[in-house]
Amino acid sequence: MNILLLYPNLWGRAFTPIGFGMMSSVLKQRGHTVKLFDTTFYSCGEINEQSEGEKYLSYKATDLSKYGVEYEQKDPVEELKGLLGEYKPGLIVFSIFSSHLHSEGEYNMYYHGKNLLNNTGVEGIPVVVGGIVPTVMPEKVLNDGVASMVCRGECEEAIGELADKLARSEDITNIKNIWVKKGNKIYKNDIRPLLQNLDEFPFMDLSIFNDKNFYRPFKGNVYRMIDAELSRGCIYRCDYCVETIMQNLYGYGKEGAANALTKEYHREKSVNRILKEFYFLKEKFNLQFIRFQDSNFLSMREHKLAELSERFPTDVGLPFYIETRPEGLTEKRVSLLKKMGCVGVGMGLEIGSQLYRKDILNRSCKDDTIVQACNYLRKNGMRATTYNIIGFPHETRKDIMQTVELNRRAQPEAMTVAFYSPYLGTPMCDANIERNIMSNDIITLDQKLYTKVNHGSMSNEELVGLRNTFIMYVQAPKIFWPLIYLAEKDNILGKLLYKFFRYLYKP
Repeated sequence: MNILLLYPNLWGRAFTPIGFGMMSSVLKQRGHTVKLFDTTFYSCGEINEQSEGEKYLSYKATDLSKYGVEYEQKDPVEELKGLLGEYKPGLIVFSIFSSHLHSEGEYNMYYHGKNLLNNTGVEGIPVVVGGIVPTVMPEKVLNDGVASMVCRGECEEAIGELADKLARSEDITNIKNIWVKKGNKIYKNDIRPLLQNLDEFPFMDLSIFNDKNFYRPFKGNVYRMIDAELSRGCIYRCDYCVETIMQNLYGYGKEGAANALTKEYHREKSVNRILKEFYFLKEKFNLQFIRFQDSNFLSMREHKLAELSERFPTDVGLPFYIETRPEGLTEKRVSLLKKMGCVGVGMGLEIGSQLYRKDILNRSCKDDTIVQACNYLRKNGMRATTYNIIGFPHETRKDIMQTVELNRRAQPEAMTVAFYSPYLGTPMCDANIERNIMSNDIITLDQKLYTKVNHGSMSNEELVGLRNTFIMYVQAPKIFWPLIYLAEKDNILGKLLYKFFRYLYKP
């Protein structure tokens, strides 16, 4: 059966989403034909995430046009219509989850994809939607009318079973993980157990992606790069994190589940499988760089990291970037990462208040730990990137400047600044809704990335100004801070000063 994967990416930045690569490989292994319709390179969004990051100094300016990365002035609706007529898929798999984006990005992508399918006209073609949005609010998605099915949780096995049954014209109303709407009735199926042995999955299928998707910047250079994973799941339960949604869905959110999170929810590929998979992908797709998207790369045991540090450089030999928690970045682990080929590490600093991190975010990480982690990375010549969030409920300007001060102490080489916009279904989001800090109807197609929290003390305009100048405050001597404050403002003087400081402190 012909299957079409739809990725309604709005943000103008190339990804190779792991979910699509895995979904394609599983479906092809079952004998199906797969194509991907990716809107990344259509000029259909107002925001280019790469240029936004360059604007507020998180990314170095990079010219990708010399690598053939251009944006097409074509109508994605007309292009999709043409593909549907030519390819004639028996199933459309519409997914919106991207580990690169916060919830506001996924909400916007959901509506972009829904509108794309509605305007294209897909009557008669079964559509299934996957991702966090349908996992948290399956009935809303089904009642939106574009899809007759949603897949909740990890979907590879469920979508594979669905495709097989559709190809054989069998009943599809009893597939675990999948809810099906027929007429006014919704068939609500249970969740299947998580696949414990990730080695059972086939290698990611990267052939579905446009070659332009592989050209990605890092530190101002461009590499043939992919997103990838060595593990799934996280052993921690931060109250604002999407992992809590998945943990609760699979029954790991109850009291006393910490041991199960480690033994069952967090799963890792074997060393031999890792080496075989990435050598194969490197050779087949001429890869130069890997960006590992594991929720916490350093959840792996130290002896396994030590074995990879010995074998990965010779058996694969690619530089890579990881994301992890500062607590895992001990001096020994950092040295093993460097030996393995790691050149950059991203970690959640989130907010400058240690007390807020512990009591509100359920993230027990001390300031000194963050600072020490950055020191270890700097000592080993690896780029440290801190992930910062502003716009928390009731957060004040003084609180945000505390986050600035912690970054000044840690001195990371790079920083990102995101607006607080929690996923519906996370404990922190549920608490915000209960306290009328935010609405449970926050999914809108506005193509903007900003907090949707009524935190009361700061306007969106103030938050945008602080997001744009955050890194300037971190890097500049404090004698310049009054001028940077003026650069926050959206007026003639502010724009001139902003331009000046951007030039002075460009990454």
